[in-house]
Amino acid sequence: MPPASIYGPATIAKNVKSWNDFSKRLSLTGHVKDMGYAQPQINTNTINLGASITAGTNSSWRSPSGDFAFGFYPLLNGLFLVGIWFDKIPERTLVWSANRDDPARTGSTINFTLDGQLVLTHSNGTGYLIYNGTFGASSALMQNDGNFVVKTNSSDVIWGSFDSPTDTILLGQVLVMGQKLYSNANGSVDYSTGQYMLEVQLLDGNVVMSAYKFADPGYWYTATEGNKNVSLIFNQSTAFMYVVNHTSIMYNMTSQVPTPIGDYYHRATINDYGNLQQFVYHKENGGGWKVVWEPDSIKAEPCLPNNICGVYGFCTSIDNTINCTCFTGYSPRDPSIPSKGCYPDTVIDFCAPNSSPSNFSLEKIDKADFPNDRDFADMAIVTEVDEEECRKAIMDDCFAVAGVWVESVCYKKRTPLLNARRSNPSTNNRVAFIKIPKANNNNQIQDKDDDSPSWIALLAGLLLCSIMTLLFATISIYHHPLAQPYISQKQLPVPKPVEINLKAFSFQELLQATNGLRNKLGRGAFGTVYSGVLTLEAEEVEIAVKKLEKFGALSSVIPLFGRHLVFFHYLVVLFRSFSFELCMVMALLSLYMRRLGFCYFHLLAGGSVLVMLCVISAFRLGFCYFHLLAGGSVLVILCVISAFLYFHELHAQIPPTISSGSNITAGSGNSWRSLSDEFAFGFYPLPNNLYLVGIWFNKIPKGTLVWSANRDSPAVAGSTVILTSAGQLTLTHLNGSVVQIYGGAGAQFGFMQDDGNFVLKDGSSSVIWESFNSPTDTILPGQVLNETGQNKVHLVFNNDTASMYLANGAGDNIYALTRNVSTPVGDYYHRATINDRGDFQQFAYHKSNNSGWTRVWRAIDEPCVVNAICGVYGMCSSLNNGTATCNCIPGYIPLDPNHLSKGCRPETVVNYCADPSMRNFTIKVIDDADFPFEGFADLARVRNVDLEGCKKALMDDCYSLSASLVDSRCIKKRMPLLNARKSFSTKGRQALVKVPMKSNPDIQEHKKNNDFDTRVFLKISLIVTATLAFCFGVSAIYYHPAPRRFIKRKRYSNASSIGINFQEFKYLELQKATNGFSKTLGRGSSAQVYSGILSMKDIQIDIAC
Repeated sequence: MPPASIYGPATIAKNVKSWNDFSKRLSLTGHVKDMGYAQPQINTNTINLGASITAGTNSSWRSPSGDFAFGFYPLLNGLFLVGIWFDKIPERTLVWSANRDDPARTGSTINFTLDGQLVLTHSNGTGYLIYNGTFGASSALMQNDGNFVVKTNSSDVIWGSFDSPTDTILLGQVLVMGQKLYSNANGSVDYSTGQYMLEVQLLDGNVVMSAYKFADPGYWYTATEGNKNVSLIFNQSTAFMYVVNHTSIMYNMTSQVPTPIGDYYHRATINDYGNLQQFVYHKENGGGWKVVWEPDSIKAEPCLPNNICGVYGFCTSIDNTINCTCFTGYSPRDPSIPSKGCYPDTVIDFCAPNSSPSNFSLEKIDKADFPNDRDFADMAIVTEVDEEECRKAIMDDCFAVAGVWVESVCYKKRTPLLNARRSNPSTNNRVAFIKIPKANNNNQIQDKDDDSPSWIALLAGLLLCSIMTLLFATISIYHHPLAQPYISQKQLPVPKPVEINLKAFSFQELLQATNGLRNKLGRGAFGTVYSGVLTLEAEEVEIAVKKLEKFGALSSVIPLFGRHLVFFHYLVVLFRSFSFELCMVMALLSLYMRRLGFCYFHLLAGGSVLVMLCVISAFRLGFCYFHLLAGGSVLVILCVISAFLYFHELHAQIPPTISSGSNITAGSGNSWRSLSDEFAFGFYPLPNNLYLVGIWFNKIPKGTLVWSANRDSPAVAGSTVILTSAGQLTLTHLNGSVVQIYGGAGAQFGFMQDDGNFVLKDGSSSVIWESFNSPTDTILPGQVLNETGQNKVHLVFNNDTASMYLANGAGDNIYALTRNVSTPVGDYYHRATINDRGDFQQFAYHKSNNSGWTRVWRAIDEPCVVNAICGVYGMCSSLNNGTATCNCIPGYIPLDPNHLSKGCRPETVVNYCADPSMRNFTIKVIDDADFPFEGFADLARVRNVDLEGCKKALMDDCYSLSASLVDSRCIKKRMPLLNARKSFSTKGRQALVKVPMKSNPDIQEHKKNNDFDTRVFLKISLIVTATLAFCFGVSAIYYHPAPRRFIKRKRYSNASSIGINFQEFKYLELQKATNGFSKTLGRGSSAQVYSGILSMKDIQIDIAC
């Protein structure tokens, strides 16, 4: 901030020496002559105690040479500054002032009191101390170098204007660590403190220029940090500016100036455009001030200083000139001063449920940028996108108002925008986007309400159309052909649906259901039919079972719900040819007996029945039943298995090697397992019936997923993973789209290793791809995360000790993460995972106890310190550092009430810059809370304030919606808020939020514009009901018996002409078509035949069934 009300030694920190002290120190070390510092002057124009000057009298205290004057400097608005200026040039350029932010009126006085104080007394009687007189002042002098000094009786300088500069330094002046220059607000029109600052930083000695009011870390600096006793020197002998430490020059600024030096006036000023410039003015020839030095970067690009055109202002520069404009849809805060910035004409809530792209347009600005330097962080970054994808990302993000596309990277920006610019060459090859809200026209619509239909007419029309709709619908339904069977005769009982269509049953189940095939109903063309009762889903269902007896040799495969129902029908004369195949089946089953379970073979009833029963581990295959029927005439073998070629698949599972051509299908339950069976690779089922291609712990319940290849695009059942003959590992979705898991070539086989790493190897058994090199959220023992930069630091998860640590390039442990692990290490499964709460944790799981995962280490002790843990505008609460709870900050509502971590949106939006009065909002204070940004950028910082001062700073800033009060610093925030928290680390802090006042009609304007007007709703309802009445009326006329005689219908007996040959119909469809099987045509060899009419494609067809 600018100097305080008292310009004395107290205004500079203890570490900051006065110019006079500094020059004395250098004199003692012999550097004054070399560096050209001013020497003490002989006084001829001494100002004694009791002297005074009155504003408006044109009196002043001049230097002996007459080059400088001290007194009341007149402003264009008739007010006065207590200042120092060049007195011999027409421009009378001001170089210092004591009251730049509080000008005096005519009649005010400057008094050098008898107590040695230098006081400004305003015309209303209020006093302002320029120097407090605590060191026994006896005289004052306006020196020839432009320094106004106060001296003691012994002529020692105890205060000087050089100790408290404003925007300018002069020849011989020194800025020491901690001193600052502040620009004017508007050139020579407004000398109040502006937004730019040059500072010799007290902490590190770096000389930095910044837009300090907006928490700008700096847009120009000398990079002299890390030094002590750093000073910015304006050398009196050479008129060069440079930065020195205690012993040497570290940074040169000025390279050349006109000579001789004494023929010119010299000054260096930071102007209201944020540029530090050194000027010269010829004393005799005049000609105005000429620039002899300025930073090269700013000279090349005048738009470089941050916020040069204000908030939402857009800076363009042509031929070293600056032009400030507003974006489309924005208006200037002060049309006479464009650099004060702009504000939106309309504000809308882009995240509102009824918001859509029609509410705004996305304006594209070529060769432009909204740069966020250093700590000015972006809201989000999307990599590897083209321009159109960046545009879509901004459109789809309701919190993003603007963005920039730069070299395949899309930067979403925070608001308000401060540094919008088009500047050559820094913004070339960049594209900026900004959302422009569309103005509402509801006011115009409301003005036309008098011409709209009245409420009574709308209600009457709606009621009449509703009655007609109901009447016509009743007639249409009553006479519709589908309703006739239910109206003309008694409704037939409908059996309860039990979903037994194409359901597989074992032979034993059918034997039990039919009581051993005892209740014979009759005989069909291919066998005898038996009745029985089957219990399904606690319901008894009557069934009929046909026993086939007349098939020849036949083998068929019937797909059934992802399985295969396989029938082998052989005549007994073929038994000998089948016996070899049967023996091969039994031999193969014996080979895999340990893997599958056991098999049982038995010949029953004197050789009439052969039973083969296979009991399979986890019912992976199902069962096999061999039955010799009908006195040895027919042998039937029934097998229900997971896949027809199951022996080949089992053979591929037992050894862990996956050969080229191997595949897995989602939903089959198959997987590629490690030798120990502890890990599996395959399709991991999700609760929503989708699948991830992943790796999981296979021996624990609900196997924990540790890696996935398609986490953002789950697959559906029927998708496949295959190791192709070309050596690629691919995922083929059911819709045919292909995702490359490994897109290279040369992979001959795969291997699911016991450490959880799935690898692909070439013909020489060299690993060419592994899942460990592309982790998702988890690492396992033996896995290493490599750093891609120059430091070569690795995160190691040691396989022997199960501990995690950081290692350098030599493999040395430089930082231990895990301190304690469960032992013996081999008795546990281990993993380390970053969870959805942003915490990196290590877990252990006992292999025998199955007691679940136990956390042994975590990176975050305070859950709420995770950035954006509760989403945008969400507040995280965790006072006990245990669990984190998400809520919305005051004035905001959840985006998804079921998932508060998704963030919040404003309940009401207000254009505070259009009407900044307090009637629009109130300030809500949240104790023990904060909105920390850490690496993010704040909007502005105000120092040395209490809670009321912070409230006022927030209320006065129409661009700021929230702030934090931390250690007497009021930190105003940029939006949207990402890290609102109330936890252990925020105790003693206070968070402030602007909350719109819902009762204010101006604030409700946007909500009204977005809500459905009741009259509009009635109009829409009337249109809908009238349309329905018309449609049902046409339908009623069409199906009513009276007009049916005039409608000619075509009937077809040739079914093939309309494409229904071999078409399948449900029983209920045939029942309706035959009117409940009421018209008998005759009787066939095995059943009766009924006639009916079937409607298809708006054509009626005669049928017989």
